[in-house]
Parts: sequence; structure tokens; C-alpha cells
Amino acid sequence: PNATIVGGICDSCWVSEGFGTGPLRTTDGTQKLLSLPDGIFGMAMGGGDVPVRSIVSRGVSSHLPTNATYTVAESTLIQRGEDEYPFTSTSDNSSDLLKPIHRIEALRCGVTGQIMHPSRVLEKLPNDEEPEFLGLERPGEDGYTLHPINPFTIHRNCILTMTDGTPEQTTSLQNASIDFFSMDPSSCLSDMEKTVDCLKQATRDEVILGGLLVSCSGRGPGADSMLGEKMADATRLVRAFPDVPICGFYAGGEIGPMAKVGVKEAVFRSGRASVQGFTAVVALFIVPPPSTKRVMMDDGEESVRHFMLGKVKKLN
Repeated sequence: PNATIVGGICDSCWVSEGFGTGPLRTTDGTQKLLSLPDGIFGMAMGGGDVPVRSIVSRGVSSHLPTNATYTVAESTLIQRGEDEYPFTSTSDNSSDLLKPIHRIEALRCGVTGQIMHPSRVLEKLPNDEEPEFLGLERPGEDGYTLHPINPFTIHRNCILTMTDGTPEQTTSLQNASIDFFSMDPSSCLSDMEKTVDCLKQATRDEVILGGLLVSCSGRGPGADSMLGEKMADATRLVRAFPDVPICGFYAGGEIGPMAKVGVKEAVFRSGRASVQGFTAVVALFIVPPPSTKRVMMDDGEESVRHFMLGKVKKLN
């Protein structure tokens, strides 16, 4: 569960041509793209345990006014089979998919202390467009975990958030910070630039063997994508690591550590691998550090005699 897992899912794919011979080129037109109808794509690293440094970028903007803050005042964890569980199963196979659900019933305004229904907070948001994500940051966590907002998540003036049933996700939401987000091109590009810069600083003392980039097909490769730039993610990654061989592809579902918003400390992510959308997942393969195992270096006469006797015994 704590492993660093990265990848992507697609039924057709754009991959870089000649990625095994050098860095992915995106600015001078020398690097071509191949459109492949199907196949398996990835990178093989031979020999030894190669450390992997992974980052995930999405990029969103908040709908809350400046200085406005909200926390969860009332929340209930509802288990499958309870009367208040909002979904029902019509088959035995689908019942395993019905995991516990958090029902957020009231929010507390950090400015006024007022407690109100989540639906009321949504009505007061200044942006005319409805938010796409609910962000939750439990006390002690670093960064907001994003949960999609759709007609199924707004239930009787409350907000429902799904869990996977693990203790990490079913922990109480009481006093968790909350925000409302949407994606836009500017925020996506800014987050990718910031994340890559942090990655460069964090690996400045390490030797990088190669890299893998998996971007959502909605982020490229053409300038007609939502980001409005040709190969926007790859361009920023190669600009920061011009001498590192990098391969990658555009996917219809990126696999990597859970994307978070507003992470203040660790740039690297690991564990909780999941299939996500509209993200850019980067993995850098690092030269393993030298072994710190202590070795007895004694070439005295007694040590040499003992060593040679052992060799003779093996020969006999």
C-alpha cells in the first residue's frame, strides 16, 4: 500500500518516437509523436533496486473569497446496510463496491463562527460556475484531498463523499478544513511549473537515470487541448531536466499517488495509488545510494590464514 506506483490506462495512445535514445524533445520540432491504436507502454529498468521519486500535478483554483475559511462542524460516517445509506445494491457483485460514506451535515465559518448547511455555503460562493471538487484537509494532514462534486454528492442539504473503506479514509472529518475548487488552464500550468521546480530542487544532489511522464489526454498533445499549449507538461519537465532521458504517453486515466492541493512540505508522493483524471504523473528513477553496510577490513596474518583455510575446505 505504500509503494510508488505510476502508469496510465488508454485504448489508443500518443507516445514519443525515439524515447530510448535521448531526452524527449518538444521545443525544436525534432521529436516526433507516434499514434498507436493499442499496446502496453512503459519503461524497464534492469538491475538492482532503483529508487523512484514521484509527483502528481493537477492544478485547481478556489471558489472561496479571499480570507474565507470553513471547517466541518458536523459529519456522520454511514455504513452500507444502514437505513440512512443513500444507495442500494441490486446484485451481490455490486454490493462490494458500496463502501462507507461521509455525510457532511454542517460547516463552520472561520470568520463569523456561524454554522450552516453545506448547500447554503455553495449558494453563497461568488463564482457563477459551480465547483467541480470538494477539498478536505483533516487536522494534521498536508494538503487538500479532492472529491468530485456532482448531483449524487449533494443530498438533502448535505455533501456526500465516498471512501474506499480503509481506516485512513473513514477517519472522522470533524474539524477538517474544507474548500471548493475547479480546474482551469492557468491553474493547471502554474501548478505543473511549481511542482517541477520543487522536484528539481529536491533532486539537485541526486543522479537521475531517467523519467516517465503520464499525462491526461485532455492535457495534450496538441494546442487544441484545454491547456492551450502543445505538449505543455512535457515541455516544462524537459526544460527543468534537459539532460534526462524521458519517455511517456497520454492516457485516459492516470495511475499514481493521490493528487492533493496546497501541499506545503513534501514534493514526493507515494502510496494510495489510484486512477485519476486530468493529472500529470511524473516518476524519476534515481541512482541508488551507496551501501552503508560495515565491512571488516583486516588483512593481518591471522585473518588471511583463516580466509585461505576456508577456501581450501570448500575445494576439498
